[in-house]
Amino acid sequence: MIRLLTVVFFLSLFTLTVHSQELDLYMFSGHTFGHSFPISGGDARIFGGHTYGGSMSYNVSDYYAFELIFSRQNSRATAFSEQAGIDVDAKMSSNFILLGGNRLMPINEKAIFHGGIKLGAVVYAARFNAFDPITKFAAGVGGGFRYILSHQVALRAQAHLNFPVTDIGASLWWSPGSGTSVGVAGYTPIIQFGFTAGVMLSLSR
Repeated sequence: MIRLLTVVFFLSLFTLTVHSQELDLYMFSGHTFGHSFPISGGDARIFGGHTYGGSMSYNVSDYYAFELIFSRQNSRATAFSEQAGIDVDAKMSSNFILLGGNRLMPINEKAIFHGGIKLGAVVYAARFNAFDPITKFAAGVGGGFRYILSHQVALRAQAHLNFPVTDIGASLWWSPGSGTSVGVAGYTPIIQFGFTAGVMLSLSR
């Protein structure tokens, strides 16, 4: 699933690069903080970790843009529930691909604030098959600031709040090496909050 999301992201990038005259590319690195949440008979935690990725924005006007973003956070996850027989401690990654809109708020010719809401999917994947990959519908909100250095280059920094969306809050299926998935449901959303910064390149012709 992670490979599929990556392929979709880069195919979209290629398509928009060929046809768009108002396209910006953003490459970023940063940190996402950890978050704990209850599960049936216990608790689970996704630890903080390095976050990196890229996005492409199509500028509809000076005030609005569509953005497709892919981000990957490398971290660690734990889950313990004596009731469900779950005891997991594994290295894992959170992989978000989100599409949505940004409201651009120019301050002057060099500085622009932005903010927006995005929808898409997230894949939680563990190393060494500690648990089965988990794919969920996801949403995200973010906002930040960019400073234009030249017609082609700008610096950008932003905060993001990404989370999986289910009808009951947080819902994960851990499979601790036995090959049989065990349902573990919680009622507090998994919230992944962090900061990123990087370079934005304009491909406008």
